[in-house]
Amino acid sequence: MNTQDEFKALLMLYAANIDGTIHPDEMELILQHVDPAVVSKLKKDFSKMSDTQILDLIHENKPKFITDDTSRQQILDDIRSIVAADGRRSPMEAHLMRTLKKILA
Repeated sequence: MNTQDEFKALLMLYAANIDGTIHPDEMELILQHVDPAVVSKLKKDFSKMSDTQILDLIHENKPKFITDDTSRQQILDDIRSIVAADGRRSPMEAHLMRTLKKILA
């Protein structure tokens, strides 16, 4: 993972996929926040990765891309918008937000 956009795209794809499906409205929001070329490239790799691999990448890259409270809050706000994109908030999505908040702390 080389860029902030790749890290952000990984987090957003993970959040969007928490229910097993990345819905079109979620993808549209992701593309508003991250360069479509980055999303396209990362989505191919993302689809082959397990949850454990994704979480390992998040932990590994967090120190490079989450440098202060402002950057942490911005990424959490962006992820929250992805979770809210379909107009529902499942228990799994609520759990994801709590977990990511802890991971990114």
